[in-house]
Amino acid sequence: MSTTAISITTQLPVVQAPITPDEANRIVITDQESLELAALYIKELKAVVREIEAKRTDMKAPVLEAGRRIDANASEAKAPLLRALAILEPRYTGYVEEQRRIEREEQRRLEAEARKAAEEEQLAAAEAAQKAGASEVEVDAILTEEPVQAPMPLAPPRVQRVAGVSTTTTYSAACIDKTAFIQWAIRTPYQEDLLDVNGPALNRLATRMRDKFSIPGCKLVKKTGVRTRG
Repeated sequence: MSTTAISITTQLPVVQAPITPDEANRIVITDQESLELAALYIKELKAVVREIEAKRTDMKAPVLEAGRRIDANASEAKAPLLRALAILEPRYTGYVEEQRRIEREEQRRLEAEARKAAEEEQLAAAEAAQKAGASEVEVDAILTEEPVQAPMPLAPPRVQRVAGVSTTTTYSAACIDKTAFIQWAIRTPYQEDLLDVNGPALNRLATRMRDKFSIPGCKLVKKTGVRTRG
């Protein structure tokens, strides 16, 4: 393990601002002279901003490099562990899910048998009543009653919980037919939030088309700024 000592300074050197916000607020552009004065301050302000950004980048560089080395070392250390997990986890969850599937099938079988037994008892009761001289209405009443059945039997669990380990199931969706999906979202109440607009793609399209941008349901937003050189 290598150890690198890093001296971290978080306080940037003080930089003198060419103008304060209050002073900038007092500059009103009414002629060429005031326009050039504003341009001068804009250039000076942007130059100071660039200077601060350059110092910030220089100060962060050693920390970022150390972080990259730590991340690389951690990735290298985790790699064999993750490979082992990738082997064991599917086997563990696969076995548990298969046993639970068998357990569910057994539960359905036991429930079907219980229902069948209750129905057979009901039919036997109706036949016994009929032989005892019950009327057709009384026999029909016995047959149409909800069968009385004992509490449903439970299939014995096929896998026991392992202390400290549990399985989780996550769900996600992939859109395979965008047109059908959009039509469904439009028709379905309270699903409009699924129609998220792809902002970055629209911005790139607006940048490419500029004033010719014309997309149904969208509007062009123009913001004009000032660039400086030097």
